[in-house]
Amino acid sequence: MRTTHPLRNLAFAAGLFALATGLLLTNTEPAWTDDVDLLRFDTGNPYLFIILDTSGSMNLPLDPASGTSLPGDGDAPGSRIYEAKKALYNVFKDVDDVHFGLATYNQDEVRVVSKHWLYVPSTIGNTSGWPLTGYPATTDVMTFGASLGSTTAGSCAAPLDLSSQRSDINRFSKLGSALNTATTIWIQGSGNKVYQVVVTKVSGGGPGSTSIAIRLTAQEYNKSNCTTTGTAKTLDVQMAPGTPFEFLMYDGPVGSEDSVGTWNYQDVVATATLGADRPFTGKGWEGNYDSSFDPLPGNDPFEASITNDDPWCQNDSSNNKKCLNLKFLTTRHPQFPSGNPYYPEVDSGDVLTLDWRQSDGNKNEMLRRLAPNLRSQGLSATPDFGIASYFEDTPSFPNGVNAVYDLRNPGEIPLAAYGNSPLGRAINDFRCWWNGSGDNKCNGPRSYTQGFEALALQFDPEWGCRRPYLLLISDGEDNSTQESPNADVANLNSKAGIKTWAINVGDTTACKSPNKLHSITQQGKGECVTANDPATLEDELRKLLGQIREETRAFASAAVPSVQATVEDKIFLTNFTPIDKDTVKASGAVWDGHIHAFLKPLPLKDGRPDVSIQCSSKPANQQAQCHVWDAGEMLLAQAPGPPTSRPSASDATALANADLQLGTGFNQRRVIYAQDKSNGTWTDRGRLFAQTVKGTNSDAVRRDLWTGLGINFTAGDLTS
Repeated sequence: MRTTHPLRNLAFAAGLFALATGLLLTNTEPAWTDDVDLLRFDTGNPYLFIILDTSGSMNLPLDPASGTSLPGDGDAPGSRIYEAKKALYNVFKDVDDVHFGLATYNQDEVRVVSKHWLYVPSTIGNTSGWPLTGYPATTDVMTFGASLGSTTAGSCAAPLDLSSQRSDINRFSKLGSALNTATTIWIQGSGNKVYQVVVTKVSGGGPGSTSIAIRLTAQEYNKSNCTTTGTAKTLDVQMAPGTPFEFLMYDGPVGSEDSVGTWNYQDVVATATLGADRPFTGKGWEGNYDSSFDPLPGNDPFEASITNDDPWCQNDSSNNKKCLNLKFLTTRHPQFPSGNPYYPEVDSGDVLTLDWRQSDGNKNEMLRRLAPNLRSQGLSATPDFGIASYFEDTPSFPNGVNAVYDLRNPGEIPLAAYGNSPLGRAINDFRCWWNGSGDNKCNGPRSYTQGFEALALQFDPEWGCRRPYLLLISDGEDNSTQESPNADVANLNSKAGIKTWAINVGDTTACKSPNKLHSITQQGKGECVTANDPATLEDELRKLLGQIREETRAFASAAVPSVQATVEDKIFLTNFTPIDKDTVKASGAVWDGHIHAFLKPLPLKDGRPDVSIQCSSKPANQQAQCHVWDAGEMLLAQAPGPPTSRPSASDATALANADLQLGTGFNQRRVIYAQDKSNGTWTDRGRLFAQTVKGTNSDAVRRDLWTGLGINFTAGDLTS
């Protein structure tokens, strides 16, 4: 509401006593357009929670036009998971005005059971008499390492075709996990010819060796009866590391998860990646309490020393149980290290929860999860967004039979892409973590009692001035059922003002109706954008960051431009806006002033405080998240209209100060305005606003007041 009522124009909140001051500033030079910059546009840093898709399909190319697996899968630049981690790092590494949270998809007892390397021919020997013309070439990127369930690809009767299956031939892993096992590939020749090609190592080290020499031996067969014809031919090839060098294979088909490939092999496995229990059991996102741990106080024997993780355990050669943990230990929030009440909602582990106490807004920990080498090498080091590089080259944990690959550095845990896509359940987990058991969808036996929002309302000193956002980075695939992510994000938006955005990686249709990411962001009042190349992905993230900052500034200017105070269950917000230009001084002398009182939490509409939800319209026992009063309106209500002796406002009958309730008495309004100043920019004194009387008050005082109120007059002309 905007009005030119002179008393309203003067209203300015000076504390919580409804003491009003008219801001009637004048300059020796016209500068009314600059007055807005005098406001303090501070607000709390926004909360940005990111759910990063770590399902198996994130190993696939970011550009869907390629249609095949990338050599190197999720370790390769150009894959969805690699580029998502790189983009998050590049865009947010220098950001200091956002508080971050991060969650990934569920992967119970995840472990690495095998490993692979890429090599390319650097020197090809004498090809005279070699039957496979043009193969191999220096452009062939070949896979070496663990056998893909067999040391033989194809057969005499069903050989691989070099012209149409060259990438499959290259991708079939050679020499085994120790790089010392002969590998056989059957390749179709011309006409009825078939070649049995045996790959052996001539020289070089074991797994991870940067230089090996191999020998290809091709024996011709008659396809009709699979009998040998002629003599075998050999070709020696020197191999050099490819890019990436070491990687974890993801080759389809993989259940219901999107995948491509021929060999049906994965280096990463897990016990479960999508479960039925919910919420807070880690069956959607990778939770902090999904290892048979009950988060409710007093219900778990390990509660006194929380180290909840998600390990894979195996007996060593001495039959001693050993556990490998590729997840993050859960630690209590530093503000609540022990005792009752216990607040598991703000403990951090696999879910990096939002934290108002972290001076860096959790940014540095998030960067270390995206590129774990930063833990040991420092945040200024070149980030490594790979996965396989963080694991040993041979299976060593615990030892003996069924050993798996241990971390090279126990503190450097990479985010690997594996398993199903529980998108809907991950969003549900976020909703219930935010809302707590008060949400009727979140009141299961393992739900959190309060929810993050309730705790932040209690303990975050800037809670009333923060804006929350949810960002999904995903290819949009969802294997979970019996969930309604649309309803979840709609609830979060209507109840908490959370906007939900999505960046679709690798799918050309996920942001289009009626696909899931489109509908989710529609209900979450955000936007879904598609990024099919690394540059676009970073650009879209930067645009999102810019929009968050813009909305935060708009929120600040609209909601808390000068003063924000919190008293028990209330939030007080001030707003002062320069209105019509002073026609005499050409300055923005009159400011429309408000003090708004709200019952917590702050009601929002389109990102701004919503004054339309009046507490007076609610039953007394339901008064929360509503507007109580506006001091500017209250001041106007105290000012009387024309006295009964004066039939209309045009009547010249004067109003006395007593009629206006102006003065210094305890039940009167103290309205102070700034005096005009003949030199300099700022006034240095104020005057009580009261009725002026010719002959009693000097002409200078009366004219000063008229000027401040924007009343046109000509000095000495009584008719003006």
